[in-house]
Amino acid sequence: RVPPTGSDESASRRPPHSFPMPLLIPSDLPPDVPEDFICPISMAVMRLPTMTPMGTTYDWVPLSDWIERERRYPANEAPGSLTLEELTPNRAVRNMIERWLAVRNRNMHAHAA
Repeated sequence: RVPPTGSDESASRRPPHSFPMPLLIPSDLPPDVPEDFICPISMAVMRLPTMTPMGTTYDWVPLSDWIERERRYPANEAPGSLTLEELTPNRAVRNMIERWLAVRNRNMHAHAA
C-alpha cells in the first residue's frame, strides 16, 4: 500500500509563487499507483512534483527538507551542493498525476452508481 502524503507543508519552506498549487491526494489510493508518481524520498504520491537540475523528480516538501538538512543532491544524484532556488516544478508529472486522479475518481463514481 502506498502511504498518502500529508496535506500540511513544511512551515518554513513554501514553494516559490511560480510553482502550481499542490495536488490534493486522497488517502484511499489503490496499491497500483504508477511508480513515476511516487517520490523516491517519501515513497508517497507526489503532491508537488519538483525537478532538480539533473532532471530527477521528487515531491517539494521531502526534497526541500532534504536540501535544508543535507545541502546536496539526494542519492548522490550529482556532486556538489543543491539549493531550493535551483528547483523547478515538474508540470508534466503533475498533469499526469492530476489526470490519473480524475480518471480514478470518475471510475469510482461510475461503479458507485
